[in-house]
Amino acid sequence: MKKIYILLLFSALAFQSAVAQNELQNPYAVAKEDGFSYRSLKKLINMDSLYVGSQFERPYNDLMSILYSRVGHYKDAMRMAEKGNLFSDKTRLASTYENVRTIPLSEVMDSIIENNRVIMLNEMHFNPHSRAFVISWLEKCYQNGYRYFAAETLFAKDSLMNERRTVLLGETGFYSDEPVFGDLLRTALNIGYTLVPYEADGWGVDRERNEADNLIKNILDKDHEAKFLVYGDGAYR
Repeated sequence: MKKIYILLLFSALAFQSAVAQNELQNPYAVAKEDGFSYRSLKKLINMDSLYVGSQFERPYNDLMSILYSRVGHYKDAMRMAEKGNLFSDKTRLASTYENVRTIPLSEVMDSIIENNRVIMLNEMHFNPHSRAFVISWLEKCYQNGYRYFAAETLFAKDSLMNERRTVLLGETGFYSDEPVFGDLLRTALNIGYTLVPYEADGWGVDRERNEADNLIKNILDKDHEAKFLVYGDGAYR
């Protein structure tokens, strides 16, 4: 009889686990209910055990790294990024090539700005330090004729961002709700840049091709001689 009870108990627990998995929401949907705010972070912290091992574990770790960074908890942001393997092999590419030599960017920064029409910079979304670094480029680039700042985060629906000359929480972009990213965009606007959205639906190469088409449509079709900065995710090829 005990064996039967034990078997029924384990069967019941397995069934409850399966039901919980089916009812579990995408963490982005959960966070959206509170506007991806600090309340969203606290709610998802309490749901951590539900997401571990679930189909949403990777997007959970991804989102948590972003939400932690928004409130200045950078060690926690890094911890969640490492749990989600968000670094993958992209941050170790140099070690796979022979004769690779790293040099300080400061040694080539002026040459890059002066001898190109397009500069593409990327980031890891959980690390605002790269955004602060880009701010230091803006004035120098503008002095050398760059007039457009295209950012992955920007929502095309916010059609008044350039006329308004500022960004709005929850309206202008997703990542720009993080304070340093918001400061990056406001600084660009104050200097005189035109902000350009170029995000596209889809995934992988198809999405990137569509984004390239958007850059052409939103910048080069209107200004054939344009010089511009493109700022996006570290996964871009």
